[in-house]
Amino acid sequence: MIRYQLTVVSLSFLATLLSGCSQPTQKGDAAFKAQNYSDALSYYEQAAPTADGAHLYQLGSMLEKGQGGTADLSQAVKWYQAAAEKGDADAQLSLADHYIQGNGVPKDKSRAFELYGKSAAQGNVEAMYALGECYEYGRGTTIDFKTAFTDFEKAAEGGLSEAQLKTGIWYLEAHGTKTNLTQSIQWLQRAADQGNADAQVRIARAYEKGWGVKKDISKAFSLYVEAAGQGMAKAQREAGILCLEGEGTSRDASKGLEWIEAAAKGGDSKARLTLAQMYENGEDVKQDYVTAALWYEKLAEKGDPEAQNRLGVFYQKGLGVNQDPKQAAEWFKKSAAQNNTAAQNNLGVLYQTGFGVKQDSKEAVKWFQKSADQGFAPAQLNLSLLYEKGEGVSHDNDKALEALVKAAQAGNVLAQNTLGYKYEYGIDVKRNYKISAEWYQKAAEQNNATAQYNLGAMYANSLGVSQDYVEAYKWFSLAYKNGLKQAQDVLDFLKRHMSPSQIAKASQLARI
Repeated sequence: MIRYQLTVVSLSFLATLLSGCSQPTQKGDAAFKAQNYSDALSYYEQAAPTADGAHLYQLGSMLEKGQGGTADLSQAVKWYQAAAEKGDADAQLSLADHYIQGNGVPKDKSRAFELYGKSAAQGNVEAMYALGECYEYGRGTTIDFKTAFTDFEKAAEGGLSEAQLKTGIWYLEAHGTKTNLTQSIQWLQRAADQGNADAQVRIARAYEKGWGVKKDISKAFSLYVEAAGQGMAKAQREAGILCLEGEGTSRDASKGLEWIEAAAKGGDSKARLTLAQMYENGEDVKQDYVTAALWYEKLAEKGDPEAQNRLGVFYQKGLGVNQDPKQAAEWFKKSAAQNNTAAQNNLGVLYQTGFGVKQDSKEAVKWFQKSADQGFAPAQLNLSLLYEKGEGVSHDNDKALEALVKAAQAGNVLAQNTLGYKYEYGIDVKRNYKISAEWYQKAAEQNNATAQYNLGAMYANSLGVSQDYVEAYKWFSLAYKNGLKQAQDVLDFLKRHMSPSQIAKASQLARI
């Protein structure tokens, strides 16, 4: 980063101005103060042969920016060098920046390191920070995190917010120093107090989670808003989420959406994904598959695996876009290649069905297996079915059951109900009504209508559980409510064998 003043003189230059100097420099100072840059430049050039380092640096700065005339980088560097040789700290810093970037001079990190050291030794906090970065990244010297940290902390103590931020981060991450959460929070807070947006977001997260400070979501929200006001997309996203959730502030869906949209337009990937999901699911906005697809596409084209998978689903089902099986397959492949488990499973489904790709059961098994190995329950269920049918793989009831159990244990409702069914009828397992009822219960509690019906039957017939018409009536009622109309016949039968109080109790339980 090239550092120079835009319209004001350096502190060392002001000190020289106050102490008095030769006539041309005095006239140049007056002209510069009056923003008469052409005259100021002329006076400074006249005074250059005998000028002090501060005025030579000022001359170089004006020439680099083109203040008072045409920009001339080579002349600017010439005067920076002259000023640096006279010991001007600002010139040493600026010249070092030019050597780092190879801007107007050959790139020379060793020379830059030397100049940063000289400037830092005079108390220039920006040079201290730059010197720390040299040790951090091995610019002109060997990497030395401990020394880097020392320089960062010195710059932080000098009030440089970037250094305070980095010092806070390094205390947290034990980088170049021992972990010290208290020191980390203190330095991040000092940077945040100076308006450093990154520090504000980090401190906000600490207050939101209660990391090193007393949990205070209201304070977290205020800090996110401060950083968001500076245009920081991450802060806009977090402020928006808290608005939508009503945490730390009153719930305000409109304001929350506004913040998240601002973050998304600012390029924040998580905000774009959140916004796409909101439009896909109709959460706090009117459901709009077209808008959802547009946001997914923006992310997908940048390589986001979750967005690629969702865009594949949209092309698979024709949501917000024209149905296009081949496009679906392409997006699933891109996402699956990045190890997205849902995309791997979806790609397996395409190969199993021949939708958008040539039907290939072995390829389906391959992708189901990749996803299943990472614990993705739907893929474990699909893999179980292929082992059971012997499609794309040798028929193997043991492996089918193993995959089914894994899916059920991971909470997959279809697997849980299927496992309950197998234990009820002794399919590939020894019949066990108790275990059957337990799996039906798990699926029923996830609102699966078939499992609710099956569990109701277990209670009605005393299979694996004690006979309980109230529980049976409750589960049959829920199954009917969730669309399983045949449950009505059983409800009618139970009514003939239950008292009014039992029916009332069961109906009440079904509503809870």
